[in-house]
Amino acid sequence: MFEKLKKWFIEFILVTLAISGCTRAVPVNVSSLDKAEKESKGFSLLPDGLFKKKAVVTPPGDYVLTLEVIEETLEDAKTRSYSLHIPPTYDGSTPVPAVILLHGVGMTTADFAMLTKFNALADAKGFIVVYPDAYGAKRIWNPGFIQGSGADDVTFISALIDQLLKDHNINPRYVFVAGYFDGGMMAYKLGATLPDKLAAVGGVGATVGYQKAANDIVRLESALAPVSAMVIHGRQDATVPYESSKALNKGKAGFLPGFDALRYWIEQDACNPKPEVKTKKNENIVKVTYTCQNGTAVRFIAIQNGNHSWPGSVEKSSAKKAQMDISATNELWEFFIAHPLAATE
Repeated sequence: MFEKLKKWFIEFILVTLAISGCTRAVPVNVSSLDKAEKESKGFSLLPDGLFKKKAVVTPPGDYVLTLEVIEETLEDAKTRSYSLHIPPTYDGSTPVPAVILLHGVGMTTADFAMLTKFNALADAKGFIVVYPDAYGAKRIWNPGFIQGSGADDVTFISALIDQLLKDHNINPRYVFVAGYFDGGMMAYKLGATLPDKLAAVGGVGATVGYQKAANDIVRLESALAPVSAMVIHGRQDATVPYESSKALNKGKAGFLPGFDALRYWIEQDACNPKPEVKTKKNENIVKVTYTCQNGTAVRFIAIQNGNHSWPGSVEKSSAKKAQMDISATNELWEFFIAHPLAATE
């Protein structure tokens, strides 16, 4: 009796589809039928391959989302938030790059999006932008060598990358991280610890270590594998010095020079010691590019008149016009898109 009922039900569905020309959308209740099928005692009411599930595509726009970080040991930091920008051209049919941007201490993700103007570039180039929130009231990242929030930000960003790849059609070879100030320090940390998930990292006004006292210096640990890296730093930076300062030389507490980040990545990526050097804007901008191991590269951009700000973030009419000689946003994207993660066999 049951076999007859099952046969009749299948024939009914096929006849209905034939009448409609097989062009109608899958009914809403198909998912519940499919669920009931899985929970049944092994038989299926639906023929194999009759219905094909369509992947969910997040529509273009801006979103504020949360992520549960299961491996986080700090209880209050197990739920993390991030903002997501999907460009108008995204329809889920083609894999796209993703750029994760880490704000500076005390900033919000909205602040950072406005400062960098990365959303406008994403709309023009067709990539997804993600702005994670640092944990805690001070909104500071935890790269390990400075006083951070105590949260495990490496685990957070690693889990976030996994979630992004699951939820969106992102090319895993084109996932990048960049940050400003402590966000840049965190980007360097992620490059060192997640080289299998990140193609390239970039830091603006950042460094790779901190001097607590003359003989007490904490530095970023060695990278697990080579990863492409970009370092952008202003020579007039009074927060993170470009080169060693008088205070550091006297053994006082402070950030190690931004130039140390260049030295770090040259060593970690085993770069050719002879770089390509370009200057522009009356030598206000010096761009140095190294070719390195495993197809990686390291690029250093020094801004003679640059201070501790995001280059390209001020108006042309500003007294800080020299900052407009270069756009950190454009430079990072140009470097990133040219340096995907090496293909695995």
